[in-house]
Amino acid sequence: MFYRRGDRYIGEFKGDHKQGKGTLISANGSKYIGYWDNDKKDKKGEMHLQDGQIFEELWQKGILLSHVKIEPN
Repeated sequence: MFYRRGDRYIGEFKGDHKQGKGTLISANGSKYIGYWDNDKKDKKGEMHLQDGQIFEELWQKGILLSHVKIEPN
């Protein structure tokens, strides 16, 4: 699904809402890969920034609980 401001979502839906596993690619080049509940980020996911940084995130129905940088090996 494509959004007006240039974002794109690839993944599972329930009706018209992001639900289950999916990837949101933002127009600015960042990418979130993780789980969704009724259009809100939920459970574990990874945020990939356009500069190459990666963060492991933990969400609860749209509320960010944890944001930890993953260091390269």
